[in-house]
Amino acid sequence: MELERAAQPTDRDTFNLQEAFEMARETIRTLFALNGAAAIAILAFYGQALTASNAISAAARTALSASLSWFTVGATWAALTFVVAYCTQLFWGSSYDSENTQAVAHRFAQRAHLFAAVFAIFSLGSFMLGVVDVREAIESPIISASSLPGATKAAHPQVGKQASPPEATAPKRNPAG
Repeated sequence: MELERAAQPTDRDTFNLQEAFEMARETIRTLFALNGAAAIAILAFYGQALTASNAISAAARTALSASLSWFTVGATWAALTFVVAYCTQLFWGSSYDSENTQAVAHRFAQRAHLFAAVFAIFSLGSFMLGVVDVREAIESPIISASSLPGATKAAHPQVGKQASPPEATAPKRNPAG
């Protein structure tokens, strides 16, 4: 009798579980929205740069493509997290059905819960890697020299190059004088 009562969740336990599930849902939605919105922003920027008839430099193209890939992977991980979280709920719900299915469903629920957490971490990690690639794209020259109207590399030597460190641009002294 005492064992049966201990196995049943109290009102406080039920409330805490409901709040935990709601926070988990919001976290997954946020991860999906972050990755999806970032991918859309990269596509919009890339499209705008191409329609403005500015050729995007190879370094910026590479970094933008990599970031788009990371954001897409992050959104996919978030979508998989939704599926695994659903399975977690399904297994937790069926773990109270009967004595025979309780142990198996409980074990599956624990594993699905672990997978959902790992997938959410992968989604966040993919987002962070995408942000790093966007940073690289911003730090690289965005417009290639060939896209400037009437420009040549000789006329604009700094377009398409990284800025030199201050030591390299300092005038050299003549040792004889």
